[in-house]
Amino acid sequence: MHSSVGLQLAAAACPNCKLLLVQADDPSLDSMAAAVDQAAAQGATAVVPMWGVAEYDGQNALAAHFDHAPTTVVAPSGQGFNNGGRQILPAAYPSVIAVGGTQLYRDSATTRGWNESVWRDTASGCSMYGTRPAWQPAGACGSRRTVADVAAVGSADTPVQVYSTSLGGWGTAAGTPVAAAFIAGVYGLAGTDSSTPAGRRLYASAQYLNDITAGSNGACGGGKICTAARGYDGPSGMGTPNGTGAF
Repeated sequence: MHSSVGLQLAAAACPNCKLLLVQADDPSLDSMAAAVDQAAAQGATAVVPMWGVAEYDGQNALAAHFDHAPTTVVAPSGQGFNNGGRQILPAAYPSVIAVGGTQLYRDSATTRGWNESVWRDTASGCSMYGTRPAWQPAGACGSRRTVADVAAVGSADTPVQVYSTSLGGWGTAAGTPVAAAFIAGVYGLAGTDSSTPAGRRLYASAQYLNDITAGSNGACGGGKICTAARGYDGPSGMGTPNGTGAF
């Protein structure tokens, strides 16, 4: 189901992209990492692992498997603020673009024509073991990596429509894996072939992103680590795509 939804969301963002499904031999992190290596070796512009595991001591031993510039690795941020102090891998790796979820609905009263806010169940927080990349603001996490970097629709209150034979036809899907698959499609649409890390491009391109300034996914005293605000915040990162300029 996840793989089917992921392919559909990536195709929605980039209808003319060539999509490849790479399946791991088993659900272990080692096998999943090898699948990412395989996808990158086959020349993918973007790779999106549709899964996540909690951070653990020793996780940096596998970090290189998720760093394949100019291929961009995109991953879901997970669910829930701070998640017991551990973020979700591979999103928490500094080389990966961590994608949060938003709530999105039409609103003719706005200039954009849409109203978008942080999804209350998206993830954000400080990595327990990952270091902060130079292009990410320090904020509440100091020298540690902050999740997320960017966001897209993922709320269960405003789900996307997908087609699946297991559902007997059309149904709905939600969650940060949905958002991550869409963002991977945006990277495919942008088609950027650059040795500049994707994170650096993203954080330097606020003018090409919708800044999400409403909503929260937890209690943090109004801090940006769990509350939407102007500029960077944990739940929505730098914002949501407004064209491909940031990708």
